[in-house]
Amino acid sequence: MKLTHAAIAAAFAAVAGVASADDQNINVTFVPDPDSTTNFSAGWGITHQAAGAFTDTITFTDGVSGTFASSLVTVGFMDQTNIDFTSVSVNGQSYTLGATGPIETPYFEPSVVGGPLVLTVTGIAAPALTAGTAISASYAGTANVTAVPEPESYALMLAGLGVVGLLARRRRAEGRH
Repeated sequence: MKLTHAAIAAAFAAVAGVASADDQNINVTFVPDPDSTTNFSAGWGITHQAAGAFTDTITFTDGVSGTFASSLVTVGFMDQTNIDFTSVSVNGQSYTLGATGPIETPYFEPSVVGGPLVLTVTGIAAPALTAGTAISASYAGTANVTAVPEPESYALMLAGLGVVGLLARRRRAEGRH
C-alpha cells in the first residue's frame, strides 16, 4: 500500500513538473525620447529554458500611459528555438497575431491605453518537443508610448495662449494711438 501512495505522489510530481511553465515576470522602464517631451520607448527580451506552455508578464514600471504601440518577434527555425504565441495583450486589449511558424510577429496598433501598463504573453516554447525539455527559445519586444498630457497641462497652455493674445491686442491698441 505504501508503494501505491509513493507511485501516486510521483505521478502528481511529474504532472506538476510538466504543468509548471517557464514563466517570466520582468519590469521594464520606458526611456524618454531626447527630442520630445511626450514620446517614450522600451525594449526587452525573454528566453525560455524549458519546453512547454508559458505565461510571461511584462510590467512597465514608470506609470507612462497614452497612445501605445508595440510589437514582438521570434525567429526559431529549429525545434529547440521555436515559440508559438497563443495570445498577447496589454491591459486586456489583444494584439494581432499572425500564423504560427518559425517567424512570428504579433503587433498592437496604436491605441490609447490607460496605465499602469501590463503586457501578458502566452505561448508554447518548443511546441514539437516534450514539455520540460531543456531548450533556448527567445523573443524580443518593443513598445512606444505618446503620453497624453494631464488636464493641468492643457489649462497652463490655454492660460499661456490667453496671455499672448492679450499682449498682441495691447500692442495693436498702442500702435493706433
